Amino acid sequence: MKLLPSSLRSRKRYVAFRVYSDSDIKKSELVKEVWRNTIHFFGENIASDMNLWVMHYNNSQGFLVCGHKHVGKVKAVMTLINNINGKRVHIIVLGVSGTIKALKRKFLNKEVLFIKQDKGQDRNMKFMGKHIKTKRTFNRCIDIDPINEELVLRLNRYNMKYIGLTEEDLGGEKNATDA
Repeated sequence: MKLLPSSLRSRKRYVAFRVYSDSDIKKSELVKEVWRNTIHFFGENIASDMNLWVMHYNNSQGFLVCGHKHVGKVKAVMTLINNINGKRVHIIVLGVSGTIKALKRKFLNKEVLFIKQDKGQDRNMKFMGKHIKTKRTFNRCIDIDPINEELVLRLNRYNMKYIGLTEEDLGGEKNATDA
């Protein structure tokens, strides 16, 4: 059987992603959840046209392949996943490429810049007039632990532990006042 010439094959895009979770997530669990969310969000007809396939995953990062017209939909599905088999997860799309070689060079061989601060390094700051404590930072993102009782009660209602902000939300380093 002959292969299709390249002019007749559908164009592919490779989407790199990173999974943040407290426990290990297996590839089979991730694939099942990606397909479940894709079918739930877009329906079986569009899901079948996406040519979606998780090609590589190793407990924290991986990449999948999809049709070039459906990259935005795949990104949307990946950001909607927040729970896999009862384990809370956070999936970040790192980038999109047309070849696996470029994908690995640009996105997957990068070191994780997640810095967890020790208890002694917590910084007290103010955000919208409320006292907060920074817990950890990731690039320009900052997770805060509110000191104010009102914010703590609001977080407890939604089963949240931290609030995610960016440096722009805090007004940069120059406007963030240490308390």
